Amino acid sequence: MKHYKYLLVILTLFVVTACDVSKLSEEEVNDLGNLNVRVLISDGTHKNSSNSIVVYLTDKNQKKIINKDIKVLLNNTELDLYIKSEIYYQKIAYYHTDKLTEKNSYYFEIMLPDGNRYPLAYIQPLKKYDQTKFHIPKAVSITKDFTLRWDSLNFPTTLEIWKSVLDKNDSRKRSGGRYAESTLLDTISTYNGSFTVPRSFYEDSLTRADFLNVRISSLEHGLTNPKLIQGSEISYMYLVEKTIEINE
Repeated sequence: MKHYKYLLVILTLFVVTACDVSKLSEEEVNDLGNLNVRVLISDGTHKNSSNSIVVYLTDKNQKKIINKDIKVLLNNTELDLYIKSEIYYQKIAYYHTDKLTEKNSYYFEIMLPDGNRYPLAYIQPLKKYDQTKFHIPKAVSITKDFTLRWDSLNFPTTLEIWKSVLDKNDSRKRSGGRYAESTLLDTISTYNGSFTVPRSFYEDSLTRADFLNVRISSLEHGLTNPKLIQGSEISYMYLVEKTIEINE
């Protein structure tokens, strides 16, 4: 009976893993039409450096393709393939680089197992982000309004502000978060401007906020090889995130 249970566990783990990873991982994939590609470039407040550059490969069913014979290159430099086993033997896999120097343009290519090299995706960010400044304090007073200010903004930007709140009757209970109904959402596009959060946002009869979270983002899309599976994409995101403490 014990042997049967062990066998059942092994079979279960095998099925979970098999559901997560494409069969193309074990085959010689030489047709771009079998590949779905998602390229994500994240930029932010680091001077002359991107936050991250990652490339995901999946099949038509969104299952991960993990094939060491497939190479991805950025501006003629090969990216690293990162593979990690997660809980229940599921896997994380993507191509990335630690060389995050900002570029005027990003040209991705793919080299398939048969040695052929093809264009994969391309984007040339149109906006100039390095001149934009957002003035966000480290802390605000619960008795005062909070005003976010910015200078030299030359691109439409999504602004999200949400709060983390504690129950006044039970401090062990925490709620709020980005997807709460109370989250403030706006699009800002003026060159210089401000956005004010009233102090009434921090507190009500049942809860009191102890942190605010600010997320500022702008998204651009580029071009992908039309031979890839429909839905393949490359995107460039400017992202600023900051947590603000609320003091008495």
